[in-house]
Amino acid sequence: MRTTGASAAEIDGLIELLQSEGIVCYTTDAGRWRLGVDGLWLADDKDVPRARELGAGFQYEFSKESRADFERRLAEGTAPTFASQLRQRPMVVIGTVLAIAAIAMLSLLPLALG
Repeated sequence: MRTTGASAAEIDGLIELLQSEGIVCYTTDAGRWRLGVDGLWLADDKDVPRARELGAGFQYEFSKESRADFERRLAEGTAPTFASQLRQRPMVVIGTVLAIAAIAMLSLLPLALG
């Protein structure tokens, strides 16, 4: 299973679940230059069907809990928003917006010239 984009909490929780079920697994990362594969691997192929079943249930529950946590923080006013990010890290946000605008302009330039 690829773990690119998964949080450390999600990966750790899945590993804990698999190990509690007696499934031996290990992780790899893509490395400094991102040439490898971020993944969760099983030591034995016979464990694949059971691991997929457990993983699907775990991911469903994890996403449900994450969504509930986000909605709770949103109701409390503690969830990260564009405005809060702009206040906390203005240079990063402005730089990101400018980079997106530059990429969009460069992407559309051939259409304007053609």
